[in-house]
Amino acid sequence: MLMIAHQCLASENERNDTVSPTESVKGNVFSSVIDYFRTSNVPRDDGRFDISFIGGPHYSSDSGLGVGIVASGVYGMPVTDSLRNRRMQSEVSLYFDITTNGFIVVGVRGMQMFHNDRSRLNYDVFFTHNPRRFWGIGYEMARDNDNYTKYTRLSFSADLEYLYRIGGDFFIGPTVDINWAGARKVTEPWRWDGQELAVANFGPGLAVSLDTRDNTTAPSKGVHVALSQKFFPKFLGNKRGAFMMTRAFTSVYTPMWRGSVLALRLHCALTYGGDVPWTMLPTFGGSQSMRGYYEGQYSDRMETDATVEIRQHVWHRSGIVLWAGMGSVFPKFTAFKWERVLPNGGIGYRWEFKKNSNVRIDLGFGKGQMGFIFNINEAF
Repeated sequence: MLMIAHQCLASENERNDTVSPTESVKGNVFSSVIDYFRTSNVPRDDGRFDISFIGGPHYSSDSGLGVGIVASGVYGMPVTDSLRNRRMQSEVSLYFDITTNGFIVVGVRGMQMFHNDRSRLNYDVFFTHNPRRFWGIGYEMARDNDNYTKYTRLSFSADLEYLYRIGGDFFIGPTVDINWAGARKVTEPWRWDGQELAVANFGPGLAVSLDTRDNTTAPSKGVHVALSQKFFPKFLGNKRGAFMMTRAFTSVYTPMWRGSVLALRLHCALTYGGDVPWTMLPTFGGSQSMRGYYEGQYSDRMETDATVEIRQHVWHRSGIVLWAGMGSVFPKFTAFKWERVLPNGGIGYRWEFKKNSNVRIDLGFGKGQMGFIFNINEAF
């Protein structure tokens, strides 16, 4: 993976008079890039905004050749917990990706701490233009990897939650999900089962969290339990009628032998209480869960998945990961079937770009498919 970086050059090294100006500039630029990567993971304690850029090309059979750029930053005075060897700072990531098949995404996500981490704002806001595949709704529609239609999806999403520390490591607070998505260039509308192709949703709710992780981007120990309950009433513009969404996950991180971490994640998403639009149906795949599956291929009113991952530091700032998992979608609890549980596994490379912030390259495998992922920070 070719990595590219940018950094303002503050000074030039003194060179021997026998070296040409062109060679001097080339040498200084090369040395500055090397120094940039060499020191990019050194933490700063002055509270100033510390941002770095990284990017590079990538390729997959679904999206074609692309270029992704990520700006990762930390800021604010560190909040430390000597009992748990924890050091936390506010963080933000800006990301942009464009590929030869027309896929474009631009977004920002992060965590803002207030008042010495007495409260937090978690956010993820993005826009996409995405030539996609659509199988339909439910396991039976998606089980044949070749049974899809192509369309273009435009979408905007803003997922926000403001959490107050109510004691120890417990947080609670309001959350809101604002999103719009529309299907364009549709040739087989019957796969949408009569639903509108463009849907807007607005859903406020409540979020609860227990967080004992030593950091939020590359945890090595601790537990993170989160539960959110969101409501999408009709009077707030949800045209397909009122429905609700419950999302819960538990992540556990345990050090093992030297330089290794065992990470486990259990996740479920449930929608119920009304006519749920296709844009809000739980799914898996992509860069976060069940890596290797095409995101959105399997979707239904309910979804659950589990992953166990071994993260091993190898040398200097490099590491590798191995994971195995499983997941499934189903319309209701009584329709869950073990024979419809899908396997997942993969291998990845990690490079510590900033302190506790890794460049992530994953190769994931699913049932009859695989996926290549270039991203920043751990999948969970």
